[in-house]
Amino acid sequence: MPELATEQLVQDSSKKSCVASRTQINQKQDSEMLEIIRDTTFITRTQLQALCAKRGLAIARQTFSWRFTRFLKAGLVSTLPTKVFPFKSAVYSITRDGLAVLETFGKGLTSIGSDSEHLASSKQAHHFLTLNEIMFQFDRSFKVQTYMCDRVLRSYNLCLANPVAKDYDAFVTLDRSGCNKPPLNIGVEYEATLKSIDRYQEISAALNRERQVRLVVYFCGTIGMATSLIEKITSRACLICFGAQGDFLRDGAQTKMLFRQNQESHLITLQSLVDAI
Repeated sequence: MPELATEQLVQDSSKKSCVASRTQINQKQDSEMLEIIRDTTFITRTQLQALCAKRGLAIARQTFSWRFTRFLKAGLVSTLPTKVFPFKSAVYSITRDGLAVLETFGKGLTSIGSDSEHLASSKQAHHFLTLNEIMFQFDRSFKVQTYMCDRVLRSYNLCLANPVAKDYDAFVTLDRSGCNKPPLNIGVEYEATLKSIDRYQEISAALNRERQVRLVVYFCGTIGMATSLIEKITSRACLICFGAQGDFLRDGAQTKMLFRQNQESHLITLQSLVDAI
């Protein structure tokens, strides 16, 4: 989303009066951190610090704490009342006021806004926190060119003339210049529990229409679930592979993934699939 040409402060208004009561929010210094909190849906303080450090934002611990405390005091970020196992630090999400501030800065998303009927449920926190860890592992294991979280991808899909076939949990583009191949678009899904047969038939129909994603990676709660899904999700348009998310968080690119070819199931490392496609 385009940034405003000049620095702007959020002042009192009928919609955002709570923002300026005790704290002024600065576009240039604050909006990128606030975007991270919004885009990830739910995030722990530890995860947020890691993402900020990667992007060169508030690298000093004292600066990070000062800025994040201002968000909390201004009501731009809320804290889940309980921790989410097995994550040890507190969990945060953006509020309607936080979304309104980003909209004021010209950084709103089509998929979620300050006037949306519903925001994310705390029941989804574990799902999104795990996706954050999957994102970190992709970054450690591959040369990531772009990584789009769920909310950002949904926004792109609503705006583009040729969207991807499905609102994936995340969208990754890997740089493969090291092996003299073009970038690879990957749709990432985290499947903690099984869905209905009808739902998997709908997903398969969507993946049969996929034209922009070459590889869809399903990270499942267990390898047994991965074995089950390989029979339920198919596509003639892209390659689909299945593995356990715990294995990926431990083994990264060397994680063994299941995929089907010529009516037979095969086991191969994710790195080998990325290199071969």
